[in-house]
Amino acid sequence: MAATPETKVKRRVQALLRHYADKGVAMKLTWNAGAAYGSATVDCTGVVSGIPVAIEVKRVDGKGKLTARQKADLTEFRNAGAVAMVIDSEEAIVRLTEFLESRLQFPLTAVYYDWSNF
Repeated sequence: MAATPETKVKRRVQALLRHYADKGVAMKLTWNAGAAYGSATVDCTGVVSGIPVAIEVKRVDGKGKLTARQKADLTEFRNAGAVAMVIDSEEAIVRLTEFLESRLQFPLTAVYYDWSNF
């Protein structure tokens, strides 16, 4: 079975993220399945070099549209201080690349917090 246009873009984004992880950008990302939540949600959530991120991937031909739930989720992430992005064009892939490239300049040192005192 041939990959859908959106799946092709997701694979490109995943490869880009792997490339930067291999270059030393610290990241912990989870790829979500909308069906698990009962309705569509953002594709990828996690942390990149200490910055929370939420990524929704759409096809780059302009035919992919955000659901109301995805818009609300991205707005919630943005309002909470996360970088929330929609990858729906070649320009958006360039912006993601620039974001990841900028994180190379700020290596993250692991920190352990003992929450038992709170």
